[in-house]
Amino acid sequence: MRKAFTIILAALLLLSVFVSCNQDDLVDDLFNSSVHVTFDSNGGTGTMNPQVMNKNTETALSANAFTRTKYAFNGWNTKADGSGTAYADGASVSLDSDITLYAQWKGGPSIIKNTEGTLTLSSGDWTIEDTTVTVTGRITVSGTVNLLLPDGKTLNASRGITVSEGNTLVIDKFDSESNGTGTLNATGVNFSAGIGGGTNQAGGNITIKGGTVTATGGYSGAGIGGGNKGSGGIITISDTADVTATGGDNGAGIGGGYYGAGGTITISGGTVNATGGDSAAGIGGGYGKYDDHSVGAGGTISISGGNITATGGNSGAGIGGGMNGNGGTLSVSDGTVVANGVNNGAGIGGGAHADGGKVTIEGGTVSATGNAGGAGIGGGGNFNGDGGVGADVTIKGGVVTATGDVSAVGIGGGYGKYNREDDNNLTLTGITMEVSTDNTSWTDYSDTRKQYMRTKTN
Repeated sequence: MRKAFTIILAALLLLSVFVSCNQDDLVDDLFNSSVHVTFDSNGGTGTMNPQVMNKNTETALSANAFTRTKYAFNGWNTKADGSGTAYADGASVSLDSDITLYAQWKGGPSIIKNTEGTLTLSSGDWTIEDTTVTVTGRITVSGTVNLLLPDGKTLNASRGITVSEGNTLVIDKFDSESNGTGTLNATGVNFSAGIGGGTNQAGGNITIKGGTVTATGGYSGAGIGGGNKGSGGIITISDTADVTATGGDNGAGIGGGYYGAGGTITISGGTVNATGGDSAAGIGGGYGKYDDHSVGAGGTISISGGNITATGGNSGAGIGGGMNGNGGTLSVSDGTVVANGVNNGAGIGGGAHADGGKVTIEGGTVSATGNAGGAGIGGGGNFNGDGGVGADVTIKGGVVTATGDVSAVGIGGGYGKYNREDDNNLTLTGITMEVSTDNTSWTDYSDTRKQYMRTKTN
């Protein structure tokens, strides 16, 4: 009996030593028999709960529930950059420890990175990932390019962006859920637009839908539109775009460069501030020819929404022609428009020395102010010779304020053209209107035209 007791006691002592030496393993086996898988969207959106599975037991991964605009899901990886172990969606795995799996994405926009020198953007979607990206050389658009601006991030095009005829650039916020706080700054070099034509090039097809865009032309280039001797091309601004465009000397804020007409400009939304360089319109033509008023003319401009402020450079219309350029064709159906001519430029119409063109207003709120010899709406002035004849004006609705300066009328010809009765063709449909000049020494030109045509008393 004593011998048996001794054997049992020894066995118990050995068991105690074994349990003491392997206590951690026993706890793991008893209490840590499961592992956790954490899912990371890695740039996507959505939520996925961590997955709990038995350790070292084949188990299918939870199906992916993340999405990413403009990207396709491409499985999981243990490293965010895809350099680790890859797993397919729903793959069966056997794990012995907790892991984090990062969603992998394919497709999506090409990425613009900090670049020393020039850069060409080929057809497709492009964006930036870093908070601030700078391209020191000029960017060239080849084909049809969608430039998507992520919220809170900035692309600096230090020498501007070339969009020549036959090419298309669409600038927009990154996706429909973005707030539109992404920014593009584009500054042109001499003879080139901030965004548009290069040297001696017309602008291509430029559309701005979202984001904050600041474009400044180089010498003889528009802010947005034509380079030196180039017309504005096709320019469309809509939706939530916030655009500030400033022409270089002789270039429009939006429109033509030196010796360039405005092109086709359509604004249906957003906020636009356009300032012409010396001798150019805020929106419309660049500096034109004295003996050919079609050069530097306003082009075809249509406004159906948005908040627009356009200020001409010296001798340019707010909206219309640059110096020596006729007003072109303008239609306004909605939106708020403030147009200010400078030094013989009409508020809306001709630049200095040039005719008013054709203006149709059917809605919206329009304020047009000429300066020096420029009419509010109509012809530009010329203190040394004939001013421009008044515009062919049709007003069917909206709120219109047209103000000439001390030597010009609210609606009509610019200073120097007051001896012709065929200068203007004003049609008012179902409304009455009052226009003014700041010079109290002016009298009515005729009883039938007293609302819009006045001449100086000799």
